[in-house]
Amino acid sequence: MSSTTLAVSFDLGSRDDPPGQAGMCHLVEHLILSTPYDDTDLADAIQRIGGTIEASTGRGMLAVWAQLPDDHADELIRQIMAACEGSIPWGEDLVTREKLVIQEELLAARANPSERVQDRLMELLFGTDPMGSPVGGSLGSLQGIGRRDVLTYVDRVLRGCPRGVASVGRIRPEVGGSGVRQRARRDLRPAIPNSPDRPSFAAREGESRGSQEYTWTALGGVYMPTEEMRPSFAVLAALLDGNPSSVLYKALRRTEVLSYEFDAWVEDLADVGSFRIIFGADGDGAPATSAVMRELNRLAEDGPCDRDMSAAKAQCIQTVLRDTETPLGWARHMSTEIAIHGVARSNSDRNRSFRAVTRASVQSAARQILAGLQRATVFIGGVD
Repeated sequence: MSSTTLAVSFDLGSRDDPPGQAGMCHLVEHLILSTPYDDTDLADAIQRIGGTIEASTGRGMLAVWAQLPDDHADELIRQIMAACEGSIPWGEDLVTREKLVIQEELLAARANPSERVQDRLMELLFGTDPMGSPVGGSLGSLQGIGRRDVLTYVDRVLRGCPRGVASVGRIRPEVGGSGVRQRARRDLRPAIPNSPDRPSFAAREGESRGSQEYTWTALGGVYMPTEEMRPSFAVLAALLDGNPSSVLYKALRRTEVLSYEFDAWVEDLADVGSFRIIFGADGDGAPATSAVMRELNRLAEDGPCDRDMSAAKAQCIQTVLRDTETPLGWARHMSTEIAIHGVARSNSDRNRSFRAVTRASVQSAARQILAGLQRATVFIGGVD
């Protein structure tokens, strides 16, 4: 092996942003990659020698990962770890520049209806809780964050946060971590229950409601994750995602042609999970919405047939294997597991849990989602 892979994951995300500073964790992600190094920045220096470095921020996880040529790995790993600790000063000019970059990112997301409808759904699901805010914050909250705020956040939050570290390559493979955050379980579902027939958001100003409109719809619910039920929600998502073996694919693409782009997934954090289905359709999207609701209700009432259950379990199991069979996938998986749980589950344990999912547990998962279902829609102008 002629390269070294490093992954660093923090049990820290946008939901941990300080009050009034939504977008802080995402800004720190940008600053880590833009940390000064030699006469350029860390990301540029790594790319120039043929390596790669990337990062992501979610509601519950900040992650950085890199693949480095062996002859530069020792030095660059030290620099990456220092950047992840905020040990290299980030100047005022750098903070200002990255805020402008994120501003463009937020504007791009605002212009994307499939992104906007997901933000609306999360706001419906979680209300004023930070889980309901966009990961990148808003233009207003971002503008209010200064360099001093960033340094305070790094000192008080980032450096003391549980994290997992994993590396593969010439440097001896290592796995390590620091602590596990104990998060209290919270029921974050809205106080007022919602039914699938609740009116969706009205179109915003400038979004046409003409006869040739196109509609993006997001449906979802919140669940309280337990070790026994987590795999069942993942299998439920596989039954309703965009793969050709899913029951929703049959309903939206084969039995009728109601949608081209659709997907389902879970965001499964230690103390709370969200289940989402998103789809785009012409007109007001009502026929597609009816088909999605029909399949979700059928799974809640009858559960999946043996053939569909087998296909959904196979998708979950193979996803685990695909995600961990490369050095980068393995390192990212190990660092994430350690950051959240303190230890990493083996693939055999994870896949054993998928095989143990039953029709009854999928029914239970679907019923939990239906019990607090929320819907958001975004209408866009006429399609030529």
